[in-house]
Amino acid sequence: MAADNISGHQEPEEVAQEAEKPLPNGYRQGVITAISVILGFSLYFVRFWALEAAGDWTLMSFLASVPTFLSIACLSIALWRSLQVADDNERVYRRTLQWFLWGVVFSLLGVLTASVSSTYASDESTDAKVGLLQKASVTGKAMINLGDAAGPD
Repeated sequence: MAADNISGHQEPEEVAQEAEKPLPNGYRQGVITAISVILGFSLYFVRFWALEAAGDWTLMSFLASVPTFLSIACLSIALWRSLQVADDNERVYRRTLQWFLWGVVFSLLGVLTASVSSTYASDESTDAKVGLLQKASVTGKAMINLGDAAGPD
């Protein structure tokens, strides 16, 4: 950090040098990889939990989806910022890391809320999930039996 003068303020040249300080090699590549991994996890989680999981939407499941979608938004902004040329500047890079941190926090909050939502789901939705699994099991057995009935040609 630049030395302060007697009045406690930095000289404009020193502030400009600090503001234009480039990142060491490898920092941007590492954060781009980390953002991509967490963003991929969040998108996959939304796909499974919000679109493919059995059961009805409740207030708790809706509340669990809000931080997950906020996470995707924050991580998308962080990824966009990290791909910009200006992100090679340390000050801009720190702001990108803040977006990334909030994306991770929202992602964890969404997963935890979804876990609580699934744990305290009503018995009806649990019965629906069991019924769906039983139907899938019967259908799978029927398909195996049909395959055996056809026999070799």
